[in-house]
Amino acid sequence: MKKTYKGLTNDITVEKGYIVKKSKPITIEYLDKKNEKNVLLEFIDADQKIMLKPAAFSFENGELTSKFQILTNHFTIEELGLQENHLKMVASAIKKMHEVDVNKKNIKNFDYEFFLDFFYNGIKTMFYDLTQEYELIKQKLKIIDNLEQVISHNDLVPGNILIKDQELILIDYDFVMLNNKFFDIASFITETCSSNDDFVNIFIEECLNEGILKKNEMYILNFVIKYQDLLWTLWANYMYEKTKEKIYYKIAKIKYKVLKERKDIK
Repeated sequence: MKKTYKGLTNDITVEKGYIVKKSKPITIEYLDKKNEKNVLLEFIDADQKIMLKPAAFSFENGELTSKFQILTNHFTIEELGLQENHLKMVASAIKKMHEVDVNKKNIKNFDYEFFLDFFYNGIKTMFYDLTQEYELIKQKLKIIDNLEQVISHNDLVPGNILIKDQELILIDYDFVMLNNKFFDIASFITETCSSNDDFVNIFIEECLNEGILKKNEMYILNFVIKYQDLLWTLWANYMYEKTKEKIYYKIAKIKYKVLKERKDIK
């Protein structure tokens, strides 16, 4: 299987068995690269194997450059295609991610209101009228107030999940921050399971089995899923407007369809 390397939030080059990631200027407006630097420092020192550790990185003038070894025998879920046996592995990986011992004082909290407002207010021409969805989510943000904060990946797209046999490693530190436990569960559902209801239901069972989710918490998970469906629709609209790259229009179209059609998980 031929490997390809691409990034939506970083410029990527390959150098002698390593991937070098350089932050795109457009993302600095909403991604705190100083926080990412702090996260990298924490994960380098932490006793953990769930996130790929950087071989090197530098942070100068607000620009972050990081270098990671290419794992030639691992393949992303994007390359493999999502399979049923992956679901248990991902639920276990989320639990391990949330248990990584870091100094929380050095890491920012994911700001739900900031991200939502940044993209909603930053778009000049909306692909779709999302006023109703935006206002409803804003009104209900109190649902997530005062939840316990864990270290969270926050971007479990298929390309960020590497698998080799029964081993799973996560990559990409762009969105890693403190967050509630529901965001990563919702992220995998919205970004990777997408509209595959069978896989969503199996994954939920695996999360229940891992003890990272309880039946009486489903209403919180459903809210965070709705938040993400809206957020990434707005993000894609914003990124298309800034870059004119067709991939973002395609993402926005897919996300909007899911946003309108997704039913609550029972």
